[in-house]
Amino acid sequence: MSQAPNGQAAGSNASNPFARFFGNHTETLLAFAHASQDTAAKLVQLQLDSSRAALETSTANLKAAASVKNLNDANVLRQKLVEDGVDHLTGFSRQWFDITSHAQAQFLSLLQQSAGKTA
Repeated sequence: MSQAPNGQAAGSNASNPFARFFGNHTETLLAFAHASQDTAAKLVQLQLDSSRAALETSTANLKAAASVKNLNDANVLRQKLVEDGVDHLTGFSRQWFDITSHAQAQFLSLLQQSAGKTA
């Protein structure tokens, strides 16, 4: 193997600070990757569930709209649609926040653990 100017083997982790850092933190990087994958899966599932619920609500509302006979019925339905929309968005936002907050806490914990390994 050839020698680097500093006397170490060329291409070794000792001569490359990035490779040395990442080589020492393989477990942390794997944990980051796993946590990222888990978070992404949860967010995709949330979006799928949310879309399914919105479709079901829209179908029910279309059926209800077909039964509107006067302006009062239309106003009641309009109010229900607004409330359903607000409830849906509030629930979706709350779940999204919970998932991303948990992920943020996981990442912070991993960074703290990693910092402890380099200290």
